[in-house]
Amino acid sequence: MKAGEKQLREQLGRELRKARLARGLTQADVAERVDTDPETISRFERGATLPSLTRLLDLAEALHVTVGSLVGAASSRTTDELDDVLRSVTALPLKERKLATALLRAVVETLAT
Repeated sequence: MKAGEKQLREQLGRELRKARLARGLTQADVAERVDTDPETISRFERGATLPSLTRLLDLAEALHVTVGSLVGAASSRTTDELDDVLRSVTALPLKERKLATALLRAVVETLAT
């Protein structure tokens, strides 16, 4: 098995679990929504196996997240990392989003000098 595949399986598993818990769902709840069994969801979350593309789309829909948010975290591409930060900031309430944006700008300006 290639190291990149292992990293993808593990990261996807962490993201699936995080999204599931954020919605207060059990593995059985998710399994029911995507027409599979809880053990399959457990294997995905443990990084033991990767879901098919069709199953990944079903999981993303069931968890109300994008496929990119599930697999993008495993990428080292700069745009994927920035998209992840952007998603986190835009999910904040307006007041906190303005504060986070101002802080990020200040950090970037400081690091650029």
